[in-house]
Amino acid sequence: MTAASLTIVVPSHNRPAFLQRTLEHYGNGPYHCVIVDSSADPIVFDAAAYPCVDYRHRPGVPFATKLHECLLTVDTPYVVLSADDDMIRLDALAECVAFLDSHPGHSSVHGHFLFFLRSPNRVWGLRAYWARHDWQVAQDDPRDRQLHLMSNYMHQMYAVQRTPLLRRAYGMMDGRLHNSELMEFVVGLSVTAGGRHRTLPIFYQARQDILDSWSRSLGTGYPNLRQLYQDGADPQQYEQFLDICAEILQETAGMEREGGRRHAIRCVEAYLANEEDLIRQMAEPGVFHRDLMRIETEAAFWPDWGDEALRDIAAMAHLAWKHEGCGLDAAILDEFTGLDASRPIYIYGTGGAGRALAARLDGLGLSVAGYIDSFHGGTVEGRPCLTVQEYRAVHRPDDMVLIASCMHGEIRRTLEEAGIINYRVAYFRAMLP
Repeated sequence: MTAASLTIVVPSHNRPAFLQRTLEHYGNGPYHCVIVDSSADPIVFDAAAYPCVDYRHRPGVPFATKLHECLLTVDTPYVVLSADDDMIRLDALAECVAFLDSHPGHSSVHGHFLFFLRSPNRVWGLRAYWARHDWQVAQDDPRDRQLHLMSNYMHQMYAVQRTPLLRRAYGMMDGRLHNSELMEFVVGLSVTAGGRHRTLPIFYQARQDILDSWSRSLGTGYPNLRQLYQDGADPQQYEQFLDICAEILQETAGMEREGGRRHAIRCVEAYLANEEDLIRQMAEPGVFHRDLMRIETEAAFWPDWGDEALRDIAAMAHLAWKHEGCGLDAAILDEFTGLDASRPIYIYGTGGAGRALAARLDGLGLSVAGYIDSFHGGTVEGRPCLTVQEYRAVHRPDDMVLIASCMHGEIRRTLEEAGIINYRVAYFRAMLP
């Protein structure tokens, strides 16, 4: 185990500030780190200061193509993708490599996630995939593993993978897929077809929760899986996706093309049947912290990760704070004192965080006019609940929308596409004393 076992691959496009932070996080670690940057201009850095980094400038090369090219050159048995806005804990990578060494039937492994976000005053953090704390894909048949993955979804794109399996996935997508969500699903379906997956009970990764995801940094917004399946959006991409899934099963389970496509559709339907429940579970509050830079002083909030992990989280938070160019989110509600009592307030999110926020606002004498929900209207605890379409019809410029969901990135996009910009993310603040 050590540097000869694992390669870290960091794809990037037009985000030099994030790459500078990436260099500091991985650049002096034990693993070979390959940065594949498709920006028009290369970043400028002192290569001698980061001896384990191999920077490859591939201007204008599509995402799947540049990753396939890179993976063809990886000569370690394991590989991990790290988005340029993520920081994977180096000690966790060592544990994941050791796990795969001792579990030959597993194709991928990761641990627990932490979302963080920089507001004007703090580095906020919360634990992600709270309902997936002991998640694994352990079925014997590759088709059953795929169905379990899609029925109980947790992404595997940034797990530690066996290199040939990830290379196969991007080789199949190269020149055929450009939809970012479909790429994520192909990685998961391909890797689980090749073996089992495990989530270890360790802190693995800190992910910056930003509106500017890598797919949007490419200047694209793609239809999601429901729009592709249900609304017929981008049929060419959807057909390519089904064909790739069929090819995966032909290789791993000996299925013929039509049988593989039918199974892929079953996987899509399994995901969509459980999507609402997944979103609601993701939106429920887990463990919150006021400021990750001081997480070590309140270790009782994070009892299962251990002191070393907390020190690593604090170091990541300080690194995030240091790099101001990596996003300062002014849309966060840091304090309730910033709210105007004369403005009607709508809470976007009807789960535990939304209801807790309503109770807090009631106690402060602030008027809650109602809720907004992505799926359902009606009433919630005696207050009106509107869908986004219903709220858009009654929206007034002096309203304030407070988002009480960890899906706030997608909600913010939904609101802005509807022309609603008077919002604040209150998910973090809602659960604090």
